[in-house]
Amino acid sequence: MTCRIGRISLCGQDYQNEKLKEFCEERGIPLADICSLLWDEHFGDELHPNDLGAKIIAETVFEALGALCDSRRERRIELDV
Repeated sequence: MTCRIGRISLCGQDYQNEKLKEFCEERGIPLADICSLLWDEHFGDELHPNDLGAKIIAETVFEALGALCDSRRERRIELDV
């Protein structure tokens, strides 16, 4: 399966996305990597996600925020000990 919209509009961002992923991993920062999850069928047009695309984005961001909250909670527990 090819991703016409994703690859054309995001083609130049692949390098930056990889650098951002490395940056976050090195610092233990959760990353909501939606670019790797979205394909043509997730867009209503060349820019805007359809309902399924919006659901994928929301779930991915929710998961990243949950990971961030969990890591902060763990740090607080470590500091309290």
